[in-house]
Amino acid sequence: MGLGDAVWLGLGTVGLWAVLDAFGERTDLPDVRCVSCRTACVPARFCAFTEGTEYSTLQELEDLRHLYVHNYGGEADDTSFNATRGRHVIVRHVLAPNAPVTLVSGGSFDGHRVHLNATNLQAYSADVRRVLNRVR
Repeated sequence: MGLGDAVWLGLGTVGLWAVLDAFGERTDLPDVRCVSCRTACVPARFCAFTEGTEYSTLQELEDLRHLYVHNYGGEADDTSFNATRGRHVIVRHVLAPNAPVTLVSGGSFDGHRVHLNATNLQAYSADVRRVLNRVR
């Protein structure tokens, strides 16, 4: 289809987040406010159902979702970390400008761009599946 790997990996990442978000709504999970971003984000809503590093996975998916939805191919621009919602600055959970981090999936963020491969997406998918199975 002519789309590069970054686009497919972004679609997969956003898709996993969307599954969590929709599942949380359909099962009436409470809107728990996150201590990091002060919203009822996916990690906060599913926190009670995570084990090990799964909460970190959910935090990463929340941040990656923003990065892939608002920036082509997961590359942060000048506004990626300075976005606002009303009067509030949107705070990310894991990703920060110019702050490299190794992700739970084995991928990385170099402070400007996300570096994922299919194996990283599979790791995220496995964690999401385990969390959703606990909610049922």
